[in-house]
Amino acid sequence: MNTYTWTFSELDVDTSYLGFTDVVRRAVCQLHATDGLGGTAEQVHKVRLQDPASETFTAFADLTHDQLVTWVEEAFGSLQLAAIKEWLDNVILEQKFIKTLPPWM
Repeated sequence: MNTYTWTFSELDVDTSYLGFTDVVRRAVCQLHATDGLGGTAEQVHKVRLQDPASETFTAFADLTHDQLVTWVEEAFGSLQLAAIKEWLDNVILEQKFIKTLPPWM
């Protein structure tokens, strides 16, 4: 069973959007996968997040890593997220069967 970890390298924040202040609109994120035995894979995405709603809005200054992960996974949807994880799993599996050899001279 692989372990998945989200990291974020960039957040696009609008100072004012739809009546809210400091709204995170987009995220550049990486989903890392590891099998715990040395196999790793990652995929990078730029994700447009859902528009803020008054009952769930969190400004940038109050945003936690876990909240951002939730927003990104909601933006992908369960089917696309499952497809991304399946691709990462396959990359890790291929690493067990592929050897890197020097090129021919």
